Amino acid sequence: MKAFNHIKEEYEEVQRFGRYHPDYNEIMKAVRTNKREMDMNDKVAAYKVAERNVQNLLDEVSEYIALSISDQIKVPKDGAALTDGCGGGGSCGCKAS
Repeated sequence: MKAFNHIKEEYEEVQRFGRYHPDYNEIMKAVRTNKREMDMNDKVAAYKVAERNVQNLLDEVSEYIALSISDQIKVPKDGAALTDGCGGGGSCGCKAS
């Protein structure tokens, strides 16, 4: 946890200056390496699988409810409601009607 918090603080410092920070490349590489190590942890991997399963269930329930009301209701898929994706205005390039 200490190592993670340390790299997190360094990352936040780099974000203030972006690519102009003198240690940008080293810190960004360390962040990616630490994230990969954390993602390979059995407990973290199991949590992410469970999280995806819950999201899929929520997507199915929301689709069922929406379609029981009207076929015209648009339902987010694959956890799209939780991402910074399209808000329905078409600014992302989709064909929002």
